[in-house]
Amino acid sequence: MVDAQAVARAFALGDPLGGATEVGRGEQGVVWRLATDGGTWAVKVLTGPADEASAAADVAFQELAAARVELPRPRRTVAGTVLLAADAAGADGPVRVSAWVDLDPGVTATPADLGRVIAALHLVDAPADRDVEPWFADGVDAATWDGLLAAGRAAGEPWVPGLDRAVPLLLDLARVVVPADPARLRTCHRDLNDVNVRRTRSGGLVVLDWEGSGPADPARELCALLVVQTLRAPVDRAVELYAAYRRTGGPARVRDLADFSTVSVLADNLVALYARATLDPHAADPQRAFARQQLDWMLADPSRVSLPAVEHLLARLGP
Repeated sequence: MVDAQAVARAFALGDPLGGATEVGRGEQGVVWRLATDGGTWAVKVLTGPADEASAAADVAFQELAAARVELPRPRRTVAGTVLLAADAAGADGPVRVSAWVDLDPGVTATPADLGRVIAALHLVDAPADRDVEPWFADGVDAATWDGLLAAGRAAGEPWVPGLDRAVPLLLDLARVVVPADPARLRTCHRDLNDVNVRRTRSGGLVVLDWEGSGPADPARELCALLVVQTLRAPVDRAVELYAAYRRTGGPARVRDLADFSTVSVLADNLVALYARATLDPHAADPQRAFARQQLDWMLADPSRVSLPAVEHLLARLGP
C-alpha cells in the first residue's frame, strides 16, 4: 500500500483526489498512480535495495538526458531528496515519484524507434562515475547453477526442466565475457527494451524506468538491446535497429563477441534472480508468480541467447 496523503505532502504534489491505485509491477518495484489537484503522478515503491546517493545520481543523468529524449520528469521531496523512506510513505519499500505519462497501449516502439532512442542516450555527455557493478560484470558459475537446480527439484518447481536445458548454453555463452574497458564506460540507462521505450498518447516516444542507470560500455548496452529484438522475432529486427542507431549518429559499434559480455551476464543473473525468488519462503505471492512468469518466458527457447545465436547476429550486423 501507499499512504497517498503522506507521499503528496513529502513531494509537494498537491491534495490527493483519492487513494493511489496500483498500475504495474516489475523487477524494480510496484508503480502506483496518484492524482492530486496539482497533477497526476507515478509513485514507485521499490522492492530492492535503494540508497539516496545512487538515486540522486540517476536523476542527475535523467536531467541531462531530458535534452535528448522524452522522460517522466523526476520529483524530489521538499527536503531535496529523491527517495522517501518506506515508513514515511506508508509503503513496503522506499518511494520515488515522477510525473505521470499517458502511454498508448495499442502502439509499440519499432526497432528503428529503439535505435534512435539509444543513439540519443549514447550522445548524452555523462561520464561514468564509478566501476561497473557485479550485477553487470559477473555471471553465474556451474556450481551455482547446480545448487539452484537441486533446490528447484526439491521444491517441485516447474522451471527446472527449462533451466536444465538452458545451463549448458549459458555456460557456453559465458566464454565471450571479458572485463569492460574503463576507458569506454559512460553513464547509461542499462534497462532499455520494448517495455521501457513506449509510445505516448500524444504520439511521441518516452523512456521509462531509470532506476538502473549507471556505468556501462555503450556497445555492450547496445548489444543487449539488439539481442532482445531477436528473442521472439527474426534477426532482421536487430539489423534494422542497428542501422537506425548508426544513421542517427550513435557512437558505439559492435565489433566482436566481447561486446556481448553484458548479454551473457544479464541472462545469467536474471534467470538466477527469478529462480531464487520462486524458492524464497519470505517472498510475497505476487513476487513469486511474477518470477515464474518471467522464467517461463526466458526459458521457453534458451537457444535465442546462446553463443551460436550471438555469432549469427554479429555476422548479420556486419562491419
